Amino acid sequence: MGIADPITGTVGLLSTLTRAGLIAPMRPDKYLRIVGAMQRENMAVTSGFAAAAQRCGDRAGLIDEIGILTWRQIDRRADALAAALQALPGGQPDVVALMARNHRGFVDTLIAANRIGADVLLLNTSFAGPALAEVVAREGEGRSLVLIYDEEFGDTVDRALQGRPETPRIVAWTDTDGHELTVEQLIDAHAGQEPRRATERSRTILLTSGTTTVAPRGCHSRLNDRMNSTTTRAISRSQNTNSAKPRISKNSPNGR
Repeated sequence: MGIADPITGTVGLLSTLTRAGLIAPMRPDKYLRIVGAMQRENMAVTSGFAAAAQRCGDRAGLIDEIGILTWRQIDRRADALAAALQALPGGQPDVVALMARNHRGFVDTLIAANRIGADVLLLNTSFAGPALAEVVAREGEGRSLVLIYDEEFGDTVDRALQGRPETPRIVAWTDTDGHELTVEQLIDAHAGQEPRRATERSRTILLTSGTTTVAPRGCHSRLNDRMNSTTTRAISRSQNTNSAKPRISKNSPNGR
């Protein structure tokens, strides 16, 4: 990483936020709150969410099958989940593996992991048990890992973690009751709490493969600028239409 990289990334993010309307004429105290929120995020992917909570906190930020969340609610839920991850019996995880569809649990997890500096391992929802087991073993080697997943992937996760019974498992989206640990339970239990902020950015790990016969490999991708751009475009749309984006996929499970 060159010396100019952090400066270039910050300038790019500020430019994106300006185009999205987050940096616009407003009261000085709002500027200060937005800047403070972005600094706490280490100018990472979650900066756009934190800024939106200060800029237009009462506007709709997300709609899924459960209902609507405002930007401020998203921000507070992420804080609660981040604090919960740090309070896990094994301590704060180094890696948060995420196998979930497009809903609030996915967004909560992504932001929370970034806020505590944990790497985010995005898992393909079409993985079979053996492939998932190999990826989790490789990317979690020598590091603590927690797996957050939708209930529909429970059988796959069971097979994948047979050799890692100590790995914490958290259900992001549930269709039935009786789960030992869920994202909603953790958020409710730690509501109003804030995590110890990370001093470094987390990484987003994408899985790539050259052929179908080669196990997917983790690519530590620098997605901050591109994902911040996506986030702030969504914020811009919510300001203009007061509608929340994105909605969940039609293929998402029904229920909570």
